[in-house]
Amino acid sequence: MEETSETNDNNENKKSENKDSEYEENEIAEHVEISDDDVDDEYEVAEDEQIVKELIEDGLSQVGHSASGTNQVYLNLTLQNKDICDISFLVDYDQIQVLDLSHNRLEDLSMLKCLPFLISLNVSNNQLKKIIDFTPPLRIREMNFSNNKISTIADLSMHASLHTLLLDFNEIEEISGLVNCASLKNLSISNNRISKITGLSKLNLKQLDLSYNDIRRIENLQDLEFIQYLNLSFNNIRSLRGLQEHGYLEEINLHKNQILDLSEIRYLRDLRMLRILNLSENPIKEIESYRISAVFKLSKLVELDEMQVTPEEKVHACNFFQPSKELSATKDHMYNLMKFYQQPQRLMDSSLPILEPYPMLIITGPLGLSKKQLVKQLSTEFSNFFSKVKGHTTAAVNTEEFYHVTEDEFETMRFKGEFLQTCTVCGVYHGISRSEIENVAKTGLAAVLTTTIDGVMGFKCTHYEPRVILVLPKDIEDFKQELYDSNRYNETEIDAALKNVNFCTNLHMERPGYFDTVITTDSYEERYGNLKETVLDFLGLNSSSSRKSCSFSRTPSLTKSIRSRLNNDNGGTDVFASSPVNISRAGNRSSLWSSHEHFIPSNTPNTPADFAYSRRFEATRSVLSRAFMFQ
Repeated sequence: MEETSETNDNNENKKSENKDSEYEENEIAEHVEISDDDVDDEYEVAEDEQIVKELIEDGLSQVGHSASGTNQVYLNLTLQNKDICDISFLVDYDQIQVLDLSHNRLEDLSMLKCLPFLISLNVSNNQLKKIIDFTPPLRIREMNFSNNKISTIADLSMHASLHTLLLDFNEIEEISGLVNCASLKNLSISNNRISKITGLSKLNLKQLDLSYNDIRRIENLQDLEFIQYLNLSFNNIRSLRGLQEHGYLEEINLHKNQILDLSEIRYLRDLRMLRILNLSENPIKEIESYRISAVFKLSKLVELDEMQVTPEEKVHACNFFQPSKELSATKDHMYNLMKFYQQPQRLMDSSLPILEPYPMLIITGPLGLSKKQLVKQLSTEFSNFFSKVKGHTTAAVNTEEFYHVTEDEFETMRFKGEFLQTCTVCGVYHGISRSEIENVAKTGLAAVLTTTIDGVMGFKCTHYEPRVILVLPKDIEDFKQELYDSNRYNETEIDAALKNVNFCTNLHMERPGYFDTVITTDSYEERYGNLKETVLDFLGLNSSSSRKSCSFSRTPSLTKSIRSRLNNDNGGTDVFASSPVNISRAGNRSSLWSSHEHFIPSNTPNTPADFAYSRRFEATRSVLSRAFMFQ
């Protein structure tokens, strides 16, 4: 029994020894496994460090002096699209000035505080929720935080050197934190959620991009005095009001907004530096005259709606909206002539040019110089030579001097071809009818009338070759004061009169001979005295005058062959021989000037002059036939 018990004790001891040995083996095995993990971790860390080191080596560029100036260091580091989420390695590169970490997985930029000399930072296309969650270098000039998840702009007032800030494609709803950024020139916050322009006071921006937002009004830009580029495309703006005081603007982009009215362009007329304007895909584009109106009102533009503005466009726009006086006169004459030939034709033989133009005297000049009184006094004193022609006008005037008609009546007369000459001055229509000239011509007298310089240019487009006398004041300041003292004219009329003086003076100096005579005096008596002397010279009745070439007729004397041919047809009678002052009320009209060149038929039957009248009738019909062939 004792042996059996000893045997059992031995077995139990062996079992316990075996358990202890197994426990020790397991413990050793566990220690061995931990050591292997540590080795793997260390290997991975070493491998990551090597990869980062290689990435950094590939991204370093731009060797330059360190801040102390004692060493040569790399100044630029570019690590784009490297799947980086940790930038603790930057602690060893404290001399970096330009850093590009775009297109990574960064959520924290706190390690950037170890870069005291950083000037430019690009962290676009990351996962940042704040602009700055660290104490950044105070000398930083450029920051790009585009394509992140930023909803608010942190206070950047301490960054006095910040020049460019890009915050495109974020979730920003309000502009803030920029109040004291005095050096900020370029700001871009496109593709965000901004609905109102705020937070831009005390800034000196030159470029501002707020495109792709929900802005409805252009407002709170008054402090941006020196802004040059403004992009508000893809918003909901309806008016251009708010841009009128920004004289340094060179380019405005309002593509894809809700601008409706052509009158909105008035807010841009004072922007003398504006060169590029984009209003494409706005309702205003549907207006037929939009482009030509914009080109005319904004004459400095070189590009409109992404299309070059050509010199031809500018000339066309100017001629369309503000044509020169001569161009307007030419257009009016073409219209009146076309309408005249569209009507049933009747002969106006008394005033048609057969051998030379019908004699006509026009007195022109600015208002306030008593031109109508000059015409009235001249036609009264020289009643055997002149008869006053009354014009039509839409202005409220004395009916003894003009025929007053409404605008509708005036347009009806134009449409019927009744006017020989028309013009529009300060929105008022003026015109001389063909019948008025013909009625005066039938009396055997020359026509005398007064009209504006616009009317003179209209008459010079016709077949008439009138003598034109320009009346001007001697002293422009005295003339201006006289207009004010008369209490007959408003400010607009006085300004127009002064501009007319300058225009006529320049025209006379630039084109000598455009006016036959210029009378310059401030006294009415002297003015009429000079006019009378001039008319006597024209008529050849002034004994002291040796200027026989100043007759009304400008056509040269008829050649001997023409005169002899007409005289032979009239039985040898000289149909041009008549006394210079023989005016018959029965219709025998003699020459109104000393050269005796204007042919005047007689109503006495069976005379050589009667035969000459038939010749005149044939010539008149020939003139009309040529006119129809021209049409």
